[in-house]
Amino acid sequence: RNEYEKHLAKERGFESLTEYQEHLAKERGFDSLTEYREHLAKERSKRKGNKELSNLINKRLKELDKNQSWLAEQLNVTRQIVSQYVQGKSIPHSGKLKKLFEILGVDTKKCKIKSLDDLLHN
Repeated sequence: RNEYEKHLAKERGFESLTEYQEHLAKERGFDSLTEYREHLAKERSKRKGNKELSNLINKRLKELDKNQSWLAEQLNVTRQIVSQYVQGKSIPHSGKLKKLFEILGVDTKKCKIKSLDDLLHN
């Protein structure tokens, strides 16, 4: 996805993806790219699939008596990335999602969320 976005930015005459994103932020009425990104994260956290994943992670961490730092270590990502999953601001790509379910002991046969598609289409 990122490579495609870079391609689009260049095709539209921008020097970089960041420059293009800054342009989009201004065009959409935001004072900065940071403000725009925060807005997008807030919108993502409202998605049903993001909320379901967030609830699932919180529930399993509590049941396992583990914390986000432990999960980050197990997933080999930063604690901030796990925090974004927990807040519903971001979802892991399919490989990380599978690993997340394995680490948390989630039986995908009994879970509403079985794949990245389930999250994206909710």
